[in-house]
Amino acid sequence: MRRFFALALVACLCSSCWTFYGGDDDYLYTTPYEAVTIPRADFENAVVLESPRAVINAGKIYVKDDFLFINEKEAGVHIYNNADVTAPVAVAYIPILGNTDIAVKNNTIYAHHMTDLIAFQYSAFNNRLRMRNRLQNVFPGLVSPDGFNAASYNIPTDHVLVGYRPL
Repeated sequence: MRRFFALALVACLCSSCWTFYGGDDDYLYTTPYEAVTIPRADFENAVVLESPRAVINAGKIYVKDDFLFINEKEAGVHIYNNADVTAPVAVAYIPILGNTDIAVKNNTIYAHHMTDLIAFQYSAFNNRLRMRNRLQNVFPGLVSPDGFNAASYNIPTDHVLVGYRPL
């Protein structure tokens, strides 16, 4: 009886390795998602200084001199004047689509902007934002909920993938 179960187990394991289609070309998977893109020019010009707003989904917090920089997960960066540590004052908000991380060195703020790395400076004196540099396609693109990367979609070269939505 043990010999029968052992042979049955080996047969099941071997049969799980067999395919019943002619090859990769016969197996077509259509994703139930479509890529959401925006023109690169609009994507890059969206990083601007806005009035402060409430923090909804806080991420990392960075302290530099008298300022707090609070990452709003996947959305942007909040700037607070922290001269009085008992009562920080909201100063500005910078929308940065897909932002998951920030770092500050000297007076330059580095941020993740979807696939790009951006470097900018904030001037508290005149409440201005100055873009210093942008390195395109430094980070990997978004993967769809069913595991496909951006290369699986027909995305124009002058557009940036910003998400996926169900068909």
